[in-house]
Parts: sequence; C-alpha cells; structure tokens
Amino acid sequence: MSLIRGYLAFCIFSILLILGGCGGGSSSGSGGNPPPPPPPPPSGPASGSEFLYQIPFTGDTQVSAVSPSTGALSQLTDAAPNLSIENMGLHPVVTPSGKFLYVQGFDQSSVVTPPVNAIYCFSITGSEGQLTSLPGSPFIATDLNDPSLFIGSMPNGMTIDGQGRFFYLSDSDGTNASGQSINAIRAYTINATGGALANGPILTSISVVWLSVQAIDPASKYLYAATEISSGLAIAVYAIDATTEVLTEVPGSPFYVTNSPEGVQYNLSLLVSPTGSFIYATVTNFVYGGPGTFVFSVDPATGTLTVVPGSPFSIGTYASGATLHPNGNFLYVTETTNQAVTGVSVFAVDSTNGPIDTTPVSFVTSADYFGLSLIDPSGQVLVLNDSYDTASTFTIDGSTGSLTAAAGSPFAVAPGWESAIIVKIP
Repeated sequence: MSLIRGYLAFCIFSILLILGGCGGGSSSGSGGNPPPPPPPPPSGPASGSEFLYQIPFTGDTQVSAVSPSTGALSQLTDAAPNLSIENMGLHPVVTPSGKFLYVQGFDQSSVVTPPVNAIYCFSITGSEGQLTSLPGSPFIATDLNDPSLFIGSMPNGMTIDGQGRFFYLSDSDGTNASGQSINAIRAYTINATGGALANGPILTSISVVWLSVQAIDPASKYLYAATEISSGLAIAVYAIDATTEVLTEVPGSPFYVTNSPEGVQYNLSLLVSPTGSFIYATVTNFVYGGPGTFVFSVDPATGTLTVVPGSPFSIGTYASGATLHPNGNFLYVTETTNQAVTGVSVFAVDSTNGPIDTTPVSFVTSADYFGLSLIDPSGQVLVLNDSYDTASTFTIDGSTGSLTAAAGSPFAVAPGWESAIIVKIP
C-alpha cells in the first residue's frame, strides 16, 4: 500500500507541474500571453493647440506655438523644411477644420518659365505645427497651356468660406485666352478629405479693379471685395452659389465708401462681424492719415449694405490697420506717427447696432515697424509685428478688451516676416 500511495503522490505532483508550466494555475500572466502593446502616441497636433505661422518675403516658413493663457510664443520651428516660398505679403488662409493651410507664392519649377504665381497647399500634421505638402502642390492650374487659368502677376487677396468648401483668390494683370490683360476673382473647390484644390469658375473683367477679396460672412452667403470705382473706394458684394461657387453681384453693388483725394492712395480693409450683420471698412494711409472706419449693416436676405449713422468713426489720425475681436465687441487699431508704429488702441464696439466708441478703452505702446496685428481664434492673445525679427504679444481681457504685455515679450520670430496667421486646432 505504501508503494501505491507513493506512486499516486508522484502522479499528482507531476500533474501540478504540468499545469503550472502551462499557466493553468496562474492569474499573474507570468507564464501566459504577453500583455498587449501600449497604444501608439497620438499623431498630429493636439486639440486646442494654437500655432503662429510666419511667411517671410523669401525664406522658410516658420511656426511658433502660441499659449492662449500666457501669450507666450515657443521657440521657432521650421514648418516646412527644405521648402522656400517667395511670398507677396498675402496672409495664409486655413480651413475651419484646422487641417489644411494655403500659402501664396511663386512656382519655381522648370515646367513653367518664367515662374508664375501659385498656391502652396499643406496639411498640418506635426505635433509642433509642422506642415506636409499635399500631392500636386504648388497648385497652378489643371491646364498649363491655358493662360486664362494662371494666377495673375499681382495676387492681392485670398479667403475661404466658413464651411471650408470654397477658396477664392483675387489678382490683377492676368491674361485671358485672347491675350488681354484682365483682373480676376478665381474660385477653387477644396477637397474635404485631402485638401487639394480644383479649378472653379473665374470672374474676370478688363475694367473692374478688385483691390482684394477679403472676407466671407459666417453663413457663407456673401463674399466682400475692396474695389475701386470712378468716385473712389467701394465694397463689391457677391452672392455665393452654395453648389457651384459661382459669384453673382448683388443689386446695388459696389457700395460707395469714400473718395480718394488726388495724390493719396488709401488702403481699404474689410472686417465682418461674427454675426455677419456688419461690415467694418477701415480706410488708412500711412502719410496722410485716413477718415477712419465706416460701418455698414448687412441685409441678410439681399446682401445690400447700408451705412450706419455716425460713419466714419475716428480711430486715430494715422491708423495703419484694424483687427476685430472674435466676440465682435472690440476693434484693435495699429496707430502710426510719420509712418512709424507707436502702439495699439482698443475701441469698444456696439455689436448689436454697429457703432464704434471713438474713445479708446486701452492703449499700449510698441516699437516702430510693420504694425501687423493678429488675434488668436480664442480671443485671448494679440500678436504685433513690431520688429524685423521679433513680435510683441499681449493677453486680452475678454470683458474690457484691454491689453497686457505677456511675460517674456517680445519673442523671436522669422526674420522679415510680412504675412502670418494664427491657427487653432479644433
């Protein structure tokens, strides 16, 4: 019997060893399948990230991260390595999705001689805002043998509709199929998935001079372009066909803004209120000053513009530019004296009725340079180009509109930057 008991004990012990070796008696995983690998880190920029893209006149596109809470700019990063874009000073544009960025430049390929204007198309892919060129970029036209499709030698404005479907570019000194010099507003369809551009209808004229297309209302119903008429400056308004992107000028357009005194070349910038109810048309001249900002109410059904009583509103003798806060309650005006930027004035705006309070609620001084000012989409930071290679940044008080210099400001930016955009990743 003892031999039998010993044999049974040996068998039981052997069975336990076998089960243990197969992991059958363990819940720790030490002898089972390895744990699954950790998920890969998220690709692309994080949601809520903000980036300042800087396009020098000629050179590499640079990018800095923007801190909405502090106003600080991160160290510069080459946004598109090994790609130098010769830009005419037009600000880049971005789709509302924050996926695709478009930059005007000159195509330098050997296919086209001499180089012609083109649109460089990028996707925003890097965690620090780095850009990846889209297939087919730079985009010129589908048929290089048809000069009517070329972007003219003087591109002067770009804008994208609020749904990210249509891209519009205005230019002058183009050429039509008959060899005539033309001015044009060119429509392109944006591929929602890949961001590529496709040629759309072209609105051309040998007599109408569009200074630039500048804005589309939030509902994507109307496109606004600064234009010249015999009596001075005006706003051309076009209804946008939501299916074909064809532009049709609304009745009464162009709407007169102001005359241009002999020998004085005014600049006309157009801003649309967040509700689309008002157009703020700022008329400026570095040397002679300007009449100020004209405010127009918009008829949502017809697109007709009507001057708001009290226009023009004085925003300083030598204003060089204006930027509207995303909430529509404040206008930020870059002030100049004898062509030198001296600071930024903040004016309260009646966003319900349109008028501007001409007494500044705030003023900050700055150095004397270009005077380009940008407000981030969150409405928390203002960036001012006040030096050849630096930018001053300010945090914005959302209730009063006042500005406070950010700690560490000014920050290094791309040398000679002349155009820029702040992009927020949704």
